[in-house]
Parts: sequence; structure tokens; C-alpha cells
Amino acid sequence: MKAVSVVLLMLFAKVCFAQEDCACSVKNLAIVQNHLDSLTKEDVQLLLCTFDESCANKVEFAQFSNEMLLEVLQRRSDLLIAEISQNKENINLAIILSEFESPIHDGFDVKGIINSVLALDDNEVKEQILKALAEAARKL
Repeated sequence: MKAVSVVLLMLFAKVCFAQEDCACSVKNLAIVQNHLDSLTKEDVQLLLCTFDESCANKVEFAQFSNEMLLEVLQRRSDLLIAEISQNKENINLAIILSEFESPIHDGFDVKGIINSVLALDDNEVKEQILKALAEAARKL
């Protein structure tokens, strides 16, 4: 039973990240926003798959996605970093790191977020995110 669940989850992740309509999806961001108090892996995957080069000129998406990314990092840094680490080949990590470097507004406690990320187990993605957040803190 557990093996079937793992296979289904892997298939879901591949389908989610492979969706052509996932990039720049304000609908996906709204789903994540509605689930902020009870985020799941699937919610985080919906968020991560929205980041794409094709979104660069979509102002509404850019603001909303930046806010949701930082909100998820602030609330569930453990889950976000785990999902990024497990799905690096299916997401645009460079764009995501760039978003961390440039918070859309100063309403986020970047230093508090840094402290919560520091408390997590070390891995490459954690270090990349910490570097991006240090740049954000320098800018604020």
C-alpha cells in the first residue's frame, strides 16, 4: 500500500510540473493562498511550477507569485525547501532564487525567515536560499 502511495505521489508530481498551463498560473497561486494555514506538498508543487521565464512581463502574476513564495517560505520553510530539493530538475530554481532576493514589499521579516531557514538541516538548496535572502536583507 505504501509503495502504491509513493508511486502515485511521484506521478502526481511529474504531472503537476509537466502541466503546460502551470507556468504563470494565477489560479494556482490562489489555491496556495487559500491553503496557507494547511499547506501540503501538492500546494507547494503548484506554487513552484508557476515560475517560468514567460512570466517576466506579467505584472499581476509577478507580484502575487513573489508574495506567495515568501509567505510559504515564512510559514513552511521546511516543506518548501524539501520540495525544491526533491524537484530541482522540474522547476526553474534560478527564477525562484531571484524572487527570494527581491521581495515585492518590505512586509516580510526577512531576518526572521533567515533564522527559521538556518534551523533546518543543511543541504545545497538551503544554502542557496540563505544566500538569496541575505541579498534581500541587504537591499531592505
